[in-house]
Amino acid sequence: RDIIRLWENRMIFSGLELMGERPFDDVVIHPTVLAVDGRRMSKSLGNGIDAFEVLDRFGADATRYGLLKNSLTQDVRFSYAAIEEGGKLSNKLWNAARLIVTACEGAAATEQPASLEERWILARLSQTQRAIEGYLGVFDFAHAMDELYHLTFDDFCDWYLEAVKARLYDGDVA
Repeated sequence: RDIIRLWENRMIFSGLELMGERPFDDVVIHPTVLAVDGRRMSKSLGNGIDAFEVLDRFGADATRYGLLKNSLTQDVRFSYAAIEEGGKLSNKLWNAARLIVTACEGAAATEQPASLEERWILARLSQTQRAIEGYLGVFDFAHAMDELYHLTFDDFCDWYLEAVKARLYDGDVA
């Protein structure tokens, strides 16, 4: 990390000197991912993670989710639990999409809420969008992932889809 700050300063000074302007406004220095035991990953210590094994086991989306979820501090321990949570989220999204696509085949999409449930979920989507935009604006990826997780699991799948499931099965896609 120390050398990264020197590189950042060198790029700023070079940009000011050579181009007359700053070359960038924001710098994001991602966390160092430590081994599960909290030490730096090392081949000689044998505590490294084979990225291909993780990707094969959990998939790319779950791995991305898990790494972003654990990006809250500068040094983070690698967490299989966070990646497993990402896998559950991906599975939940897949099942929700399958339910909706199957039940709504041929229906035109509109954003005209006709019921209390529809007004509520649109309000939650809007609220979550504002929260995520705020988190991304300050590069707070961990809290953005948390917002997405709770919107998907708690609000959309566990509440909204359960509330409208009977209507979907009856063919009421409005």
